[in-house]
Amino acid sequence: MNSVKLLKKHDIGITELRILLLDELLAAKEPKCFDDFKTKANKTTFYRTMEQFQKVKLVTKIDLDGKGYYQINKGNHALFVCDICHHTKDLEFPNIEKIQVSSVLVKGVCEECKENDE
Repeated sequence: MNSVKLLKKHDIGITELRILLLDELLAAKEPKCFDDFKTKANKTTFYRTMEQFQKVKLVTKIDLDGKGYYQINKGNHALFVCDICHHTKDLEFPNIEKIQVSSVLVKGVCEECKENDE
């Protein structure tokens, strides 16, 4: 689904900035923080936009080392973050009966960093 359709679906006003930010999130392979976005907006506008996207569950926010990272909401999911290189990887999320979990963050050392350390 493209950005304009997503904004309409979630009843969010369509602006050029929202489209550009959403386009970047849709194309991203990993969660992105403010500094990672090519589309430049002032911090206040950026964070207000992300907050608006979060309220309608269009994006999810992950807090890592004092920074907020954003990605398109994939429903229930688990995310692995390497403590060394900070790369992320989606993990298979188990179906847990009678518990509503929106996300899980798993931290550790990825295979590549572990091999380089040995």
